[in-house]
Amino acid sequence: MLGRASFLNRAGYSVLLFDFQAHGESPGKQITIGYLESRDARAAVEFMKRSCPGEKLGIIGLSMGGAAAVLASPALDVDAMALEDGIRGH
Repeated sequence: MLGRASFLNRAGYSVLLFDFQAHGESPGKQITIGYLESRDARAAVEFMKRSCPGEKLGIIGLSMGGAAAVLASPALDVDAMALEDGIRGH
């Protein structure tokens, strides 16, 4: 993921890497395959909007991260989105 984040940063986008609830080092009891994680994505975008006002924001969503970005309602207010399915070898 660092390579992808570096790609966005080199293109002039602000970048934030985070774990969804119940993933990595983040607390949580349940994985919802994008439903509740879309709220995490929304919170991350809102955090970046406050922290980096006026800067371009981009999302790279891999697998469930892509689902979370698509399921966010209303749509995430970002300048770019690259969504990957995460399936290897196809």
